[in-house]
Formats: sequence, structure tokens, C-alpha cells
Amino acid sequence: MKERIRETYVIANLTLSKLFTEILRNLEGSIIPLLDLRILLRVLKDVPYTNEMEGVYIHESLTICLEHELYAKSSEWSCKVIASKVEKLRDLILFDYLIEGSVIVFCSSQPEWDLRVSLI
Repeated sequence: MKERIRETYVIANLTLSKLFTEILRNLEGSIIPLLDLRILLRVLKDVPYTNEMEGVYIHESLTICLEHELYAKSSEWSCKVIASKVEKLRDLILFDYLIEGSVIVFCSSQPEWDLRVSLI
């Protein structure tokens, strides 16, 4: 049985720097932008870090936080903590990138990703 689509998002001309800015602005207002964070983490799989080991470690910890909804279960994952990790990831990236593609979000299963990242 085919899963029902909840939403389809088209992403065009979004820069990585703009995505970081929007996420951090939401986190400062104590809002966790879950879809934006998922898009960021998905895109960063294709972007090199200045310190690869540190970048991968932070990326994995944020991914685990989202996948297991630790932000809702543990006081260790406050908006401040998430923002700090997002800022560290931003600082580990030398160049800006253009993000394009789409995300299909389903009612009860993982999203389908079709995102491309290119150097500006």
C-alpha cells in the first residue's frame, strides 16, 4: 500500500548561509525548525568541513537528536545546545552553496529527498 503524501516542498535558489540563518533565528526564539534542520543535515552530507572529524561528529549527534526526538525527551537538547552545534557546523564550512530540489513528506514514514548542492 502506497503511503499518503502529507506535503511536497520545492527548494529553489536557497543558499546554505540563508538556511543556517533561518534555523538559528528560529532557535533563538525557542522554536526548533524540524524540517529545516533535517534539510540542513541532509545537505551537509555533500559538503566538506574544514575539520572533517569534528564536523561529522556534530552532524551525527544532531542527526541522532532528531531521529530519536531527544529535543523533546532530554533537557540536554535545548534550543541553546542545538543552536551551538549548528553554529559550529556553520563555522566548519568555508564556502556558500546553493540548494535545490524537493522533499516529499509522508504521514508516517521517512521523507523522500531529491536535493542537490552546488558551490556558488
